Amino acid sequence: MIRRISASDHRFRSFELQPGFNLIVAQRSSGATRRDSTNALGKSCVLRIIHFLLGAEPKKGKEVPEVPALKGWTFKMDLDLNGRPVCVSRATGSNAYFVYPCPPGWGEPQIDGSVKLTIAEWKALLRQQVFGIPSDAVGPSVRQILPYLIRYESAHFAHAFEILNRTAQSRVASAWLLGLPVSAPLEFEELEARRKELQAIKSRIETTGYPGLKATRPALQAEQARLAGLVRKLESERSRYELKEHSLAIKARADGLTKQFNGFRDDIAETAALITHYQSAASAEAMPADAGLVAALYAEVDVWLPEKVSRRLAEVQQFHEMLITNRARFLANKVRELTTRQTELQAAAARIDAARAPLLAALAEDGAIEAYTATQTELIDARHDLATVEAQLAMLNGVEVEIQQVDEAQRQLTQRAAILHDEYLNVQNRAQALFSEFVRTAFHEEGRLEIDLTNPRYRFDTAIPSKSSGGVGKLAIAGVDLTIARLLHERKTGPHLLVHDSAMFESMDTRQVVGTLNTAWHESSAFGYTYLALLNEDQFRAAAADLQLPDIDSYIRLRLRDNDPAGGLFGFRFG
Repeated sequence: MIRRISASDHRFRSFELQPGFNLIVAQRSSGATRRDSTNALGKSCVLRIIHFLLGAEPKKGKEVPEVPALKGWTFKMDLDLNGRPVCVSRATGSNAYFVYPCPPGWGEPQIDGSVKLTIAEWKALLRQQVFGIPSDAVGPSVRQILPYLIRYESAHFAHAFEILNRTAQSRVASAWLLGLPVSAPLEFEELEARRKELQAIKSRIETTGYPGLKATRPALQAEQARLAGLVRKLESERSRYELKEHSLAIKARADGLTKQFNGFRDDIAETAALITHYQSAASAEAMPADAGLVAALYAEVDVWLPEKVSRRLAEVQQFHEMLITNRARFLANKVRELTTRQTELQAAAARIDAARAPLLAALAEDGAIEAYTATQTELIDARHDLATVEAQLAMLNGVEVEIQQVDEAQRQLTQRAAILHDEYLNVQNRAQALFSEFVRTAFHEEGRLEIDLTNPRYRFDTAIPSKSSGGVGKLAIAGVDLTIARLLHERKTGPHLLVHDSAMFESMDTRQVVGTLNTAWHESSAFGYTYLALLNEDQFRAAAADLQLPDIDSYIRLRLRDNDPAGGLFGFRFG
């Protein structure tokens, strides 16, 4: 798949890869001691650049593009996509990829003939074009698969399979790489997540809601029974108040009479005020007429208007007395009328008060209204509490029913997984046989590849009951990697690439390093995929004498040296 790695800066040590076996060796100068490291040469950066060009998200402190000295650089990879040679490039600090030439159907070409893609678009195309996984198919992502083929972080060497922190995605990737069905772990993970969510809801229901009660099912049911009994008791007590309706009617009548009585009382007060007013007016106007005053007034008028005054003084006095008499009669009649009305109002008020008195006495004596009101208030509270408990119980029932449904779905999924285990037994046996063969051939050890599909979570593990050095874990990883590379070749899918960093060989003894490299050489040569091993010089020299490769130096694609600043991967020293 990968044919060449290069960069826009001429100082970069570009290198090419060939189908079959390839080596990159980090060489220490003759004056260096065993304590000197080859890390500064950029050996591990080879893998980071490959991941960077295959859809990796930049990780601060972990990815080459984060190095300030490389600002403005563009890294390039020549590779084959379904037999079509293309070049993909990506600049440091950028999330855009440029693929040249633009393959048919990949989008609108730029002026230079390339197509610009986002990280998501590039990963989606790699998933389809390299691994043959349709865009709408359930399965692992490119970034979940590649760590199995290009291990470079410490977590990748902790376990042959569980390199994604023991997640369902890790098991899905493992299953896909081995040619097994992938949906069960994801379905089980979704069901398990839903179950945890429902358990959290159930816990919230049990600890909140009805005050002073841990709302477990037994507690809620007991409280429901208690409140239901209380409601029945209060309803019975309320029904025993036979005077309830009668008492309510009495109170309504008493209230009406009181309103009337108050109205009459106001009218009586108003009438009394009018009587006083008219009586005062009558007293003032009842005084006898002063004849001398009238005569003087008449004489004055006669002097000034002699021709106008035609009546005698006696006539004038008679007229004045008549006016006084008529006014007095009017006021007396008004006082009598108001006094009569006042008497009637007082009598009516007295009747209403007399009618009201026994009603008020009856209400005060039997206390029906107060007792009914108290019972009704208590009943309302009890019904509210009962409704609250029943609502919590209903929610709890709903959650528990859904938990049971999830449990049933998991049970059915387990049954289907057991069936799949049997259906894919040949595929499992093929992978297990290859692993055992590689471990036996490369390391002269007996190893087992353990695959368990009967649990829908899936379980993948290795066992090498060796008494040799501490490199057994790396032997298992190497065996799994070689198994996966062969299986992908047989399925005619994948990048036809397997890379082992020097970290793979660090805890191996020389015999194990030789066995890994010899087996990788035979496999990659026989089946045409690209194998790349990155070795330190001491690892390479220790194994070289026992390697079966003819003309071993011809497989070295790049030598990194520490005796010259230009001898590192980037052509200069930084950091």
